[in-house]
Amino acid sequence: MKQLFFAFVIIGIIIPMTGGLTAQRSTANMLAEIDMASSTSEQAMLPEEINPRAKTIFENEFKNATNVKWLQLKDGQLAGFKENETRYSVYFYANGNKAGLIKGYAADKLDKEIETSIEYDYPGYVITYVNECRIAGNGNVPVYEVNLKGEKDIKVIQVCEGETVVILDSSKPGMTERF
Repeated sequence: MKQLFFAFVIIGIIIPMTGGLTAQRSTANMLAEIDMASSTSEQAMLPEEINPRAKTIFENEFKNATNVKWLQLKDGQLAGFKENETRYSVYFYANGNKAGLIKGYAADKLDKEIETSIEYDYPGYVITYVNECRIAGNGNVPVYEVNLKGEKDIKVIQVCEGETVVILDSSKPGMTERF
């Protein structure tokens, strides 16, 4: 349960960096808003504006990254790129230390053990997209935010170390307000 708590802490660490998103929004919505911000030249950063510490950490961890876009956020910086159909968003505090990472990818790239567990717990649902979140200082424990599509509804769940929490269920009143 402790690690699942950290799944919600990511909202407290990374969300404020994006300029005031509410804690109720899903990672997918957060990434969409960052994408929209990245399309404006006001947010994009020139190479000399990137925090040197953040740049060094990024280049050491992602040696093969190409077409990297850096954004200035309210309380830090974001480096984003796509590699092998996986989308990476790496967050840094204003001091250049790494805050966390979100990797977004299709269902076929999800760890098979986790996929099997989800399929067992949610029969009749299809995994449509995954956001894998890792918070710096949390022992690199992944938290998976998984989008599920059923015949008549959708769910978004968070999975961490075998524990699952439903964070959106379109079949329940009030739970679709996050989208």
